[in-house]
Amino acid sequence: MRMKTNQTRRNPAAPGAKGLWLGMCLAASLAVESRALTIWTVGTGASVQNADRSAAFDRLGPASVDLASYIEGGLSISVPDYSYAAFDAFGLGRPSGGFFYGRGGNTDYVSIKTADAREIEAIEFEYGNGFFSDHYIWTCWETWKDGVQVGSGTFDVPRGTIVGWNDVGGFDELRVASGPYLRRTGGFQGIALDNLRIQLADIPPVPVPDAGATLWLLGIASVLLIRGGIARRKP
Repeated sequence: MRMKTNQTRRNPAAPGAKGLWLGMCLAASLAVESRALTIWTVGTGASVQNADRSAAFDRLGPASVDLASYIEGGLSISVPDYSYAAFDAFGLGRPSGGFFYGRGGNTDYVSIKTADAREIEAIEFEYGNGFFSDHYIWTCWETWKDGVQVGSGTFDVPRGTIVGWNDVGGFDELRVASGPYLRRTGGFQGIALDNLRIQLADIPPVPVPDAGATLWLLGIASVLLIRGGIARRKP
């Protein structure tokens, strides 16, 4: 004679259920591109290990040059102003020759990009300013990629310091502005820079699936999971 018990029989998960769930997670993750953190550095070689492109700004001497679309060495360095370089911007005690500086200061940031839209992994340059001071001249910076800001910060260093930025995820623009107690780009600023060096990013393109295709895959996986659950409940 058999006796009934109150134990409930446990059905193991369908063999493909776990795989389907992992597939759903993978499909969702492919729709989001990961971005690395931009790191600010001090010192030659702290960011740029091997310079692919550079700009010495030697031709930006006493002559006034339009900087709104300035290109040198495959790099686009721009600010809506005209150049001026007949003063000591780097604390050397003497004029230092040609360098990038917007005459008299301006109310915009300096934008640094590649002229052919290549992504950047690292940037370095010699920092200076037109305020003739090494103290309380804050420099604000932002890195951008595909129209999205991926890093930002501020620093205050002596003129003549080599400053740099690096990001293994790559970026396509660095924005910098320097002024007394400045806390964001866009205020009155007067940054000067020289000996710009850039290391290009060597990043293979990441395939991002079409949003509709991703939703279709998630929908199919959900249906299969539900059908698997119904099949397990049948006597």
